Amino acid sequence: MKDTSKKMERIYNDMLMRKTPEERVKMCFSMLGTARRIVLSTITDKKNWRKEMFLRFYGDEFTPSQKEKILSTLENFSINRP
Repeated sequence: MKDTSKKMERIYNDMLMRKTPEERVKMCFSMLGTARRIVLSTITDKKNWRKEMFLRFYGDEFTPSQKEKILSTLENFSINRP
C-alpha cells in the first residue's frame, strides 16, 4: 500500500538527505531499538527470547534447515536475558 503523495515523499526525502550520514545511521539504530523493544514486549517465553526475536525478524529469510541450525546456535548462548 502506498498512500504518500509524491510531494510529501520528496519533502521527506529532502529532509533525510539534509542530515549527515551519522545522523541517518543514528536514526536507523533508534528505529531498530524501538522495534526490538516492541517485539520483546510481546514475547511470553523469556527463556527463549533470542530464538523468538530471530524468528520474528528473520524467520522468513532462511530455509528450514538454515533456521534449525541458527536456532540451535542461539540455544547455546550463555547470556540469556533480554
